[in-house]
Amino acid sequence: VFSRSYIESNTIEIGELRTVSQSIDGEGATSVNAEINLGFGEMTIRGGADELLELELTSNVADIHPVVTYQVEDGTGDLHLGMSDPLGIPDPTRIDEYLYQWDVRLTDHTPLNLHINLGSGMGEFDLSGLTLTGLEVNVGAGKATIDLSGEWQQAFDAKVNGGAVKGARVERPEQVHEQLVGGRKIRLRVGQRLFGLVHQFFRFWYTLHLI
Repeated sequence: VFSRSYIESNTIEIGELRTVSQSIDGEGATSVNAEINLGFGEMTIRGGADELLELELTSNVADIHPVVTYQVEDGTGDLHLGMSDPLGIPDPTRIDEYLYQWDVRLTDHTPLNLHINLGSGMGEFDLSGLTLTGLEVNVGAGKATIDLSGEWQQAFDAKVNGGAVKGARVERPEQVHEQLVGGRKIRLRVGQRLFGLVHQFFRFWYTLHLI
């Protein structure tokens, strides 16, 4: 537990609103493993990027910035997107004034094995236009809406682990069990399991499996 004096001397300052932009070229990769990690804030993920990755971060905290690494080996790209750690402690009396808004755009054309980790933030993930070879979304105490609607041209496995507080909501074709992808049916499994050692809570997950 931090003392009042420590908190006051190490409080994260709220400054002017600024937007940081960044893009990553795919460098000719024929497929990409992409991992996106967001501890807090608001994030939109969608397709339509001209490059492999295009992002904008709008924030009023000066020391928050994107952390991106990318490399290609044997035609496969390895992309990691995260955020820098804030230097200090949020002011508990102004917690709603901190702003971290991410707009992440991915290419529609390169096959992606996409892994998203969302902590206590809010996510709107419109993945309907992407070329996915796999998907895993883990939501902690935040909330996410994941759009998997549309006509998929390739079979893939998708797993969504919903959080303890608000969890995840998956938008999918209304008759998902009847949709065919290359002659293969899509099956959606919805379940729940008890999780936790001291504080037990229900964790929900969805598995979208194309067979």
